[in-house]
Amino acid sequence: MYKESARRRNGRSQNALALPKPRQRRSVSARALRSDTRERILEAAIRMFGAYGFESTTMRDLADAVGIKAPGIYSHFSSKEAILNAAVEWAMHSFSSQVIGPDDPLDLPAHRLKGIVMRHVSNEINDPQATKAFSMFIFGPARERYVSKQAVAQVRSLSKQYIDTVTDILQQIDRNLKPREARMRALIITDMCDSVTRWYRADGPYSPEKIGNFYWLLVSKIVGLK
Repeated sequence: MYKESARRRNGRSQNALALPKPRQRRSVSARALRSDTRERILEAAIRMFGAYGFESTTMRDLADAVGIKAPGIYSHFSSKEAILNAAVEWAMHSFSSQVIGPDDPLDLPAHRLKGIVMRHVSNEINDPQATKAFSMFIFGPARERYVSKQAVAQVRSLSKQYIDTVTDILQQIDRNLKPREARMRALIITDMCDSVTRWYRADGPYSPEKIGNFYWLLVSKIVGLK
């Protein structure tokens, strides 16, 4: 998939991907430190696998990215495959917490939908490497080679919860909307938000906020809001 070795690019890859750096702390428990290191490994993995490919990224590359020695990774994960599967699940949980987490069921349905659309678009734009990796390992042929059935099932479950939430909001906005049509609209809206990274460029003329507002304008027309 990627001809050039990730290790040979390691010096510049960390800057390009803005990989997580060890956090400075005055006092921290061993358990908290272990949890923090594990999360930084997963964050680095999902980005590096997306940028350079699974096979081209070594355990040493991941260790260097998070500022630990290569053998230290094995105190958190048994293999690179284990890291990939944990990273895929972590990425979906992270997406759900950022996009669905702030949603308030007591808010007006239109406000809820706008918030979800804006957060979804922002999430895609702000972390394109993670988005690329997630698509590669969940929707691409790499899934059959590298990703466990358990990880795929977990991602599908969280994805269903997301679609269910959007579907429910759409039915609250339009009480006459049939369940099947509401579901179809939810799939169209979420897929449209997913696709923003196909054309967005960080050095382009539009800010993430402006793009989010434009997407909301399109969604509001799909939903029939004025």
